[in-house]
Amino acid sequence: MKLSGFGLGLRPPHYEAILSEPHAIDWLEVITENYLVPGGKPLHYLERIRERFPLVMHGVSLSIGSTDPIDFDYLRTVRGLAARIEPHWISDHLCWTGVEGRNLHDLLPLPYTEEALASVVARVGQVQEALGRQILLENVSSYLSFHADEMSEWEFLREVASRADCHILLDINNIYVSGVNHGFDPVKYLQAVPKSRVRQFHLAGHSDMGGHLIDTHDHPIVEPVWDLYRQALTIFGDVPTMIERDDNIIVDAPPLRAADRLAIYRNAYQVRLIDALHETYPVLHGLLGDEAWVELGHAYVAAHPSVFRSIRWYGRELAEFVAGCYSDAPILSEVALLEWTLSEVFDATDAPSLQRAELSAVEPSAWGSLTFRFHPSLRRLSLCWNTAAVWKAMSADEMPPGPELAAAPIHWLLWRQNLQNYFRSMNALESAALDAALRGGHFAQICEGLSALLPQEEIPAAAASLLGAWADSGIIIGLGSSDAVASE
Repeated sequence: MKLSGFGLGLRPPHYEAILSEPHAIDWLEVITENYLVPGGKPLHYLERIRERFPLVMHGVSLSIGSTDPIDFDYLRTVRGLAARIEPHWISDHLCWTGVEGRNLHDLLPLPYTEEALASVVARVGQVQEALGRQILLENVSSYLSFHADEMSEWEFLREVASRADCHILLDINNIYVSGVNHGFDPVKYLQAVPKSRVRQFHLAGHSDMGGHLIDTHDHPIVEPVWDLYRQALTIFGDVPTMIERDDNIIVDAPPLRAADRLAIYRNAYQVRLIDALHETYPVLHGLLGDEAWVELGHAYVAAHPSVFRSIRWYGRELAEFVAGCYSDAPILSEVALLEWTLSEVFDATDAPSLQRAELSAVEPSAWGSLTFRFHPSLRRLSLCWNTAAVWKAMSADEMPPGPELAAAPIHWLLWRQNLQNYFRSMNALESAALDAALRGGHFAQICEGLSALLPQEEIPAAAASLLGAWADSGIIIGLGSSDAVASE
C-alpha cells in the first residue's frame, strides 16, 4: 500500500487517544530510538497502534555525517524494530550528532565539501546494506556555515541522494529557517531538489523570541512556511506530509556573531540533556527545586557527556553523582537510585509469567530439585532511608515526609506486571529466599538458607508460600531442575 495524506508524530502522551478516539490521521511517524528497548509499555502500544495506522520510522542518532565508524550494533536493533513494525520507510538526518563515541543529541551541520560528500555517500551505502533497504535523509536547519563550503546545501543534498541512491525527507520549515539564517532563496532550494527522490515532507511551527526564533514545534505554522509548502506541492505533487512536534532550535534575524551561533548549539546540548534527566528523575527534581536541579544538571552534563544513541538512557550514573554532591543528604542519592531502577523495570524485556496452577502441578518428588526463572524486569534494592515513602508522596503531589534513617536497610522488590511498575518491601525471610533463587539455587537449597530464620518444620511451607506470592505477582516465568543441569 502506498503511503499518502497527512501524518502525525507519535508521542507517549498520545497513545490512549490514538487508540480510543476517531482521527483524521492517515499515518504516524515514530522516533526510532524511543522504541529500541527490550520491552515494556512503549513497544506494547506500538504493536497495537501499527494494527490501525501505517507507520514510518524517523531516527535522530544515525550520525551519517560523523567520522566515527558505523555502529552496526545500532543498525541491527533498528533493522529488528523495522522487521517488527514493518514501516513504509526509515529516515534520519543529513548531519552528524557526535564524535569519538559521544552523542551530542543535536543535529549538527556538515561542511558542504567534496570530501564530506564522499564520506557521507560511502556511509549511506553501508547503512542501506545493513538495513536491507533504502533510507530517507532529512535536511536540517542550521545556524552557521563553513568557510570551507564548496557547494550549496541543496547541491550537497542532491548529490548525496543521487550518488548514494537514497531518498529525501524534505523539511519545508528547515528550508525556510536556513534561508533566513543564511540569506538564500528557499524557492531556489526547492527547485534544485530532484523530484523523484522526495518521499516525505515535514512541516513545523516555531516560537518568536524577539531576537531569534526557536523551532519548538508547539506553535502554529507561520504563513511564509505555508507559502513555501504550497510551492513544494506545485513542484513535487502530493507528497505525504507530517507536522512535527519535537524540539530543534533555529536562529533568525538580527544577525548573530559566530560565538553566539556556536553558543546556541552548546546551550541546546545542555538543555536537552537536563530535560532528559528530568524525564527519568522527576521526584529528585521536585525535591531539589528548579535552581538546584539546573545547577546539578549542568554539573552532571559536564562530568558525564552522553555516549548513548537514545537519550532515554542518559543519566545512569546520576545516583552516584548525587551522592558525591549531596553527602549531607544521602536520601537524595537513594531517590535517584530508585527512579533509575524503575526506568529499567519499565523498559525490560517482556515475558509471559508462570501461573500458580503450574506450580501446584509439580510432582512432590520434583520439588527438591526445582529451580526458577524470573521476569527480566525483576530488580531488588536495599535502601537505608524512608526513600519509598518520599517517592510515593512526591509522585502523588503530596507533601513528603522528612528523611528518616531506618534501623536496618530495607530490602525492596521491583518488577513490572501487565505493563505496570510495582515495588514493595521484603522481610528478611523473603529477601534471603529470593537471593538464593536468583543465584540459581533449587528449592531444597532455598529452604536450607532459611534455617537460620525459621524453625525447621516451618521452612517448607513458608518457602512454598513465598513461591505462590511470587507467581501471583508475575515474577516467575519458568521452572527448571537442578537434576537436568547436573545430568548435562
